[in-house]
Amino acid sequence: MAKKKKLSQKHPNLKWLLPILVTFVLLFVFKAYIEITRNSAVNNYESSSITPTMSTTNWKVYQDQMNGYSIKYPENWNNQEVVNEGGTSMRFYENGVTPRQAYMMAEGNEQLILSTITNQTLQEVEDNIKIKQTTIAGKPAIRLSTGAYIQLSVSPNVILSVYSPKYPQPAMDNILNSLEVGK
Repeated sequence: MAKKKKLSQKHPNLKWLLPILVTFVLLFVFKAYIEITRNSAVNNYESSSITPTMSTTNWKVYQDQMNGYSIKYPENWNNQEVVNEGGTSMRFYENGVTPRQAYMMAEGNEQLILSTITNQTLQEVEDNIKIKQTTIAGKPAIRLSTGAYIQLSVSPNVILSVYSPKYPQPAMDNILNSLEVGK
């Protein structure tokens, strides 16, 4: 009686196929989970308008003459320009806080970071983070839970990044509502 050969003996390369297939399936499941999580976050922050929640009449005004915008921030904050390898940004801190900066968008102890991006278009940002464009201050923008990207100009291409690692969402809405471009 002839012995039957095992499948792995008939096809020695098959013993490597199962771990590869399992790896691909796990990667697919992980990518699907990330996409579902991202889409959930997008749905939470995709509104095309921001509703004011508190008065900003006593807030200070920061003006950037070079890029042609102004934005309000709470009266109990101070600001400081920070220049590092990634570029220049304006950091805002509550009065009495000793600034502890971190590299560009990484969290230090700032309440708000303003910086400009010139090496990307807003469409490239949208394609990268998969959040649809809206408008803020009458300009094309992408709204995030932690801030926004706002197209200040097209030629030359300048995007304003408004980022707050800690500031509550309703107050961020007030900051974005106070943005004026081209005035």
